Amino acid sequence: AYRRQRQMCIRDSRSGSRFLKYLITSNRVDDLKTSGLVKNTKDSISLIGLSLLPFSDEDWRNIFEEKLKSGVEIRLLIADPSTDFAINRHTSVGSSGEKLSHDIEESIRKLKGFQERLSEKDRNKFKVRKYKNNASMSTFIFDDEIRLGLMIEKGTGLTAPEIRISNIGKQIDLFRQVKGHFDSVW
Repeated sequence: AYRRQRQMCIRDSRSGSRFLKYLITSNRVDDLKTSGLVKNTKDSISLIGLSLLPFSDEDWRNIFEEKLKSGVEIRLLIADPSTDFAINRHTSVGSSGEKLSHDIEESIRKLKGFQERLSEKDRNKFKVRKYKNNASMSTFIFDDEIRLGLMIEKGTGLTAPEIRISNIGKQIDLFRQVKGHFDSVW
C-alpha cells in the first residue's frame, strides 16, 4: 500500500481530456506486484530503470511469464553501467558505481536466463536492452497507465515520489510524449 500525498485532476492542453496525477511515496515495485494494474495489463509492459534488479526476482519472473502466456509484450531498458550518468547517479545515493555495475549485470543475467527458459513464442515477446541516455526518471508503462519515478538527489528509485498518468480515451498528449520517449530510446 502507499500513502497518497496529493491528487489533482488536470486537463490535457490539446484534447481537453482529464487525467489524474498522483504524487506518492512507497516501495513502488512491491506495490505493483499486487496491484490490479499489472493483473489487468493486456497489451504491453515497458520499463526503463537503472538496474531494474527488483524486476528480476522470482515473483516478477512469474508475473512476466503469466503475462507473456496471455499475449503481453514486455520490453525492459536497463542503464548501461559504463555511462557517466549511471556511475554518477549511483554514487549520488551513496553507493559505488561498482555496485551499480554489479546490480545491472546481475539483473541482466537473471532476466536473460529467464528469457532462455521461455518458449520461442514467449521469448520473442520478452526483450531486454541496455540504454546509454541520461534518464531523469524511471518509466513504467502498463497499457494505458504510466508511472514516472523521479530520480532525486540522495534518494533511491524505490522510495522517490512518483507521478502517474492515465491515458483515458487515448487522447492525452503527455501520455503520448512519454510513450514516444520510451519508443525512441528503445
